[in-house]
Amino acid sequence: MLARWNTQSSNDVRAMPNIEYFAPWFRSEAVIRSMPYDQWKSLSPHGQRISRYVMCGKNEVVIGAGYIHPKSKMREAYKAKQLAELGSDAAAEYLHRL
Repeated sequence: MLARWNTQSSNDVRAMPNIEYFAPWFRSEAVIRSMPYDQWKSLSPHGQRISRYVMCGKNEVVIGAGYIHPKSKMREAYKAKQLAELGSDAAAEYLHRL
C-alpha cells in the first residue's frame, strides 16, 4: 500500500505520524529496519518488543535520522553527505536494502 500525506496548508515541516502493524507470524524482506538503536533503547519494554524487527544494530547508520529541515533540498543534501561519508560500497549496500 502506498499512501501520500499532503499538507498543502503549511510551508513548515510538520510531524505526520504513521504506524503499520503486521501479524506476529508475518516476516518479509520488504520490512525496512529504520529505527536507530538509541531511539529503540529509549522505548518502554512493550515498545521495544513490538518494534524489534525495525530496529537497526547498535552501530548501524540510519541515513537522515534526526535531521529535520523545512527544505527538501537541504534534507537530501544532508543524506547525500552521509552516504558519501560511508563510501561507495557501503552506500550502495545501504541503498540496496531500501
